Amino acid sequence: MLSRDPFEKKLNATIIPQDFAPEEKIRIYGELKAEADKVLPEKLYRFRRCNEYSMSAFANDEVWVSKSSLMNDGFDARPYVVMEEIKARIGQLCQPIGEQEFIHHLFLHIGKNADLKKLRKHLEGLSQDELQARLMEIYDYVVNDMIQASLLIPVVAQQTIKIGCFTEELVSPYMWGLYADNEAGFALEYDFRDMPAVEPEYYGKKREAYLCPVLYGQDRYNVPTEYVLYLLEIRLLYQLMGQSEIPNYSNEMQQTLSEILPCPDETVPEKISLHKSELWKQETEWRLFVTGDNDDIDFHTKDAGCCIKKPTALYLGRRVSSFNERILRTLANEKGIPVYKMGLDDHSPSYQLVVEK
Repeated sequence: MLSRDPFEKKLNATIIPQDFAPEEKIRIYGELKAEADKVLPEKLYRFRRCNEYSMSAFANDEVWVSKSSLMNDGFDARPYVVMEEIKARIGQLCQPIGEQEFIHHLFLHIGKNADLKKLRKHLEGLSQDELQARLMEIYDYVVNDMIQASLLIPVVAQQTIKIGCFTEELVSPYMWGLYADNEAGFALEYDFRDMPAVEPEYYGKKREAYLCPVLYGQDRYNVPTEYVLYLLEIRLLYQLMGQSEIPNYSNEMQQTLSEILPCPDETVPEKISLHKSELWKQETEWRLFVTGDNDDIDFHTKDAGCCIKKPTALYLGRRVSSFNERILRTLANEKGIPVYKMGLDDHSPSYQLVVEK
């Protein structure tokens, strides 16, 4: 595995606010991709079990990405936030202020949303005593509500961030034992050097994807306080607009919210997902991030989403059953990709498996 330190340094130093110009975002993301490409190997592998789900996906060239809560590492894409700092900042953010300052601050960027304009009109029509009393109620409610909501951020993040896992390791008995049913499964080889990483559409739905190396270390990624406050304020805006806790992914809603409160750094979900304990370093993992249109509700709300990427080779586990081997070889032959089988070399001092034709 080549050193990923330059990419880690570049990623951690990168901040992309939502209100950056599109051409500036493209430039910065291009620099990140270029740094990742420097350590991208020619081949990456995905280990699978021989079940109906995995074999069907292979037959259809499907690559499924799943929400992080389904991963075998409970810390995957689980944000670390310093709650003492968050609580202090919430108190500062919501402290009572003069009525005119409050109205100006809360509704500074509001112009299009009818519900919010009604709320502003209501507040402006109160007397000073009524307004101060109302502000105190709002303050107490918002502070307590935001503190409770901040405790749920790690859980919510794992329910929303979807990733697909790949590895540089093909001949590792550890990988075959853990992810391919004790060597009774199979592995698919992929070449991600040609971009885009996946086919641009999945049954008429737009799919975009990009690949990044996992960054191993001793400490979890500390999510910036400003980003946590952004999430809490977005949630508050949903409540003010009369929305449920489940976000409305319509383009119109996303546009309205981005105008009122732009995200301070769009790379935070990737930073959360790519930092992982060094105890997993032997997996030399890469992660595929897949995005869908805002209106693609199924992709955003279901446990898993799909994109299309044809594998370049099939590797059979050493203990694969003869029945499954026949099916897998037939599928590979239909795709015109080579088939290999893993084996042991009793005359080698290495613990690595060997690739047989």
